[in-house]
Amino acid sequence: MKKITVLIIFLFVGSSSYAQVDVAAGMGIDFTSISTLQDYININFAPSNNQIPTFHSSFVLFSEGNYSLNKKFQLGFEYVYTLYTYNTNVGVLGLYDISLVQHKPSVIVYYVFSGKGYRFKFGGGLGPRIGSLTERLPNNVAKTNYTAYGVGYVIKAEAHTLLSRNFYAMIGGDIRLDYPGIPKHNNKALYNSISNMDVNVNSFTVGVKLGISYYF
Repeated sequence: MKKITVLIIFLFVGSSSYAQVDVAAGMGIDFTSISTLQDYININFAPSNNQIPTFHSSFVLFSEGNYSLNKKFQLGFEYVYTLYTYNTNVGVLGLYDISLVQHKPSVIVYYVFSGKGYRFKFGGGLGPRIGSLTERLPNNVAKTNYTAYGVGYVIKAEAHTLLSRNFYAMIGGDIRLDYPGIPKHNNKALYNSISNMDVNVNSFTVGVKLGISYYF
């Protein structure tokens, strides 16, 4: 029993000697493919000269916090907010407008390379996904709000370069697979009557992020 206690204390002290916390925040841009949503818009509302391409840009805000388990591994938590929007004039019918806000919290495990004045992180993780879709049809002042819930996965790489003291400039890239599923309003799904199928907001995303990190 004493040997086990000593071993636990040794492991705890050894891990704690590397204990370090860092936080980061910033913004970026995502290039997102949401195929069934884009098909729904292009088929039903988008004119031929204003079709949504395979990858459409989204605005991104993010924050994250990480705890160093040892010199090589970190356990982190990130929150990402994305805004995907599109609007167009549908001839004499008026303006069509749609926006998709997604909340993307994830737990992430990082592998870390570090040296004097720099850190590189590579990792992956997963978490819940919450999507809020708002649509306004032509000739309709009122907007309809839909909600979707699901799960998502992320692979990330980050580079941190020392600015001064504990502040670092951060640039990162990520690849995401998100599956929020079918957005619904009062249990009624967003429906594409032309293709006769429900519309989902599952997506594949490649993103670039810029921010500031602080190491305690």
